[in-house]
Amino acid sequence: MPSWIVDALAALFIVGVAVMPFGGEEFRPSTPFAFVMVLAPAVLLPFRRRWPVAVLAAMLAIYGATALTGTLSPGVVLAAAIAMFSVATQSTRRRSIITAACAILGIALLSLFAALGSVFDPRAIQFAVTLAFAAAAGDATRSRREYIVAITERAERAERSREEEAPGATPVPQPGLERLDALMESFGEAGLQVNVRSEGDMEHVSRATSLVAYRVIQEALTNAHKHGTENRAHVLLALTDTELSVIVTNPISGPISREASDRAAEGADARAAGGLGLLGLRERVASVRGSVTTGTAAGGYRVAVTLPRQHRPQPSTSAQGGLE
Repeated sequence: MPSWIVDALAALFIVGVAVMPFGGEEFRPSTPFAFVMVLAPAVLLPFRRRWPVAVLAAMLAIYGATALTGTLSPGVVLAAAIAMFSVATQSTRRRSIITAACAILGIALLSLFAALGSVFDPRAIQFAVTLAFAAAAGDATRSRREYIVAITERAERAERSREEEAPGATPVPQPGLERLDALMESFGEAGLQVNVRSEGDMEHVSRATSLVAYRVIQEALTNAHKHGTENRAHVLLALTDTELSVIVTNPISGPISREASDRAAEGADARAAGGLGLLGLRERVASVRGSVTTGTAAGGYRVAVTLPRQHRPQPSTSAQGGLE
């Protein structure tokens, strides 16, 4: 989900709980100062991507200031949880644990000196538990991202070593999507008319994803040229914030549709043993945590692959999406 949507939804919630009536008096700002304080997180929260710890500290300070006036805003709690999530995704596990512990200790001290009057107040405990869950979720997100980076790097090394380890082979750079135009020209010269539609800037995908996507298109078009009933095919590349979809279709029509589909699958199976067929690409697709589906579609044979877009984290920039 784009970051601005998350920020907008969080701001809407923060403003909503500040102006909408609740059952308890403590949830409604009783003074102009308290009203400004409960709205402040909506303005500060977008800055968490660049200064996550500072924004988290500001949220805790706002919590203490509003608690001193006897106001407990759920919007402040939500903003602090989102800030804590950002800290955990952009920090090491050790730093995240220390930050979460300090934040929870800060909640306890603020509750002791504020209108709550006790560190064991259920509302203070709920706030502390919410921060702990946010820290755990952020740490899990960061760990998964680091794991995917490691898998991607392993796939890139494996892709480079395949040709290098072949007997008598001279190491050459492996083609990626930057060579797609040349690939289309070669199929055109072979008599296959290919219509390509690209949605998004393919330069923003990782190298491993680019390599695998190129191989998928190459093998799918080879399959279409050898086993399709018409000399034409369609390639769609659709890039989103998180993934690259590659869909290759070729028409099969008339009473031989089923037969053509079977021959296409058999042709892929026949080449899979050498690692060159569509089924042989499943291992490569899986190495970057992608997925493959093949089979007949409306009037044709379809190969659809979903690949991760980009795995390398950029924790210090403001371009991150989602809650981070």
